[in-house]
Formats: sequence, C-alpha cells, structure tokens
Amino acid sequence: MSGRICIVGSGPSLASVNPDDISGLPGVHIIAVNGAAEWLPRFDTWFTLDPSVKNLQRCARALPGVEHVIASPPNFPLPIPPHVKILKRVQGEKYGRAKAPGGLSDDPTAINTGNSGFGALNLAYHMRPEKIVLLGIDANHNLPRVTGGYSRSLDHLPELFGTACPQLKAAGIQVVNGSLISKITCFPRVSPERAMEWLVNT
Repeated sequence: MSGRICIVGSGPSLASVNPDDISGLPGVHIIAVNGAAEWLPRFDTWFTLDPSVKNLQRCARALPGVEHVIASPPNFPLPIPPHVKILKRVQGEKYGRAKAPGGLSDDPTAINTGNSGFGALNLAYHMRPEKIVLLGIDANHNLPRVTGGYSRSLDHLPELFGTACPQLKAAGIQVVNGSLISKITCFPRVSPERAMEWLVNT
C-alpha cells in the first residue's frame, strides 16, 4: 500500500482542475468518493457509506484493478454485489441528523459514519499512510459539484472532521486539504495544485 493517499470528492473547488492530473499522480493511492468515480479517469479504490440506488448502481460496475468498498448499515435490504468489500457502518448520536459518533473507528472492519468523504478518511486511516490529501472535500452545498447537482446540507462536516485530528496526529499521518474554499479548516488549506505537489514530493 502506498504511503500517500489522495481522497477525491466532487466538490466545487475541483472545477478548474484537470482530472487527468489527479489520476496521474505517481505512487499515490487514489480513493474516489461516490460520484467522483465518474469524473476521474483512474483511481484505485471507490468508497461510499451511502448505499443509495445510485451508489449501488456504481457498485455493480466491477472496474478492473479497482477495489470497491461500501460501509453499509446492518441488515441493508438490497443486495450488494460479491466483488464489493463490505465494512460495518458505525452510527452514533453526537452529530445530529448524520448520526455520527465522531472520531475515526480503530476497528479495521468498520467505518464511522457522518459523510462519505469523512468515511473515506477513516478508510485511509486504516491504511496508515504517511500523507493524505483531500481534494473536492469542501463541505459546500451552495455551489454545484463538478459531477453536477448540489449536495445536501454539510454544515456538520467542519466539526466532524475536526474530531479525527487527534487520532491522525497520534498515528503520524499528515493531512492537507487541497481546497481554499473548503469549510473544513482543521487541516492546512492550499490550492489543489499545491496539495498535489506536496503529496508527491518528499
């Protein structure tokens, strides 16, 4: 597993970024979140914790060389294809409608809920890389996604992502947010271009 991970959402900060530049990052494990899989030409892992009909349709497409991972609630009624790795989705009550417990699950078979971008950070945490870059993780539902449409309210995300910082620091994992407009401020924010440069350089 690469010591460098790039988590790619579909936030508006990627509107001026060439997806080929992300897919071409050398030595970087790329995690595509939800619909980012339809925007990126190449990625290593596709992740969701939202087992919607649309995401189950994405699950059904077995892409060569791509690991498909879903964090599913127990007893989910729809079938999940056999090529998809299923992790437990852990809920709580701390963060309102999201039912997020806060923090990252230390159980490698589980992901703490709250948002698929946050869940992807939990997945990356399980991989214990040296560096993580967030791209298109903006917590901004007022501007359109690069994949089209708008996100629902993401107001809980700044505080939720902040709960992950102590565990990431203890694990020696550096995180940079490659979005200057992101509302998630617990990690250093730089442009997508500077974030990608930081990720591939020592």
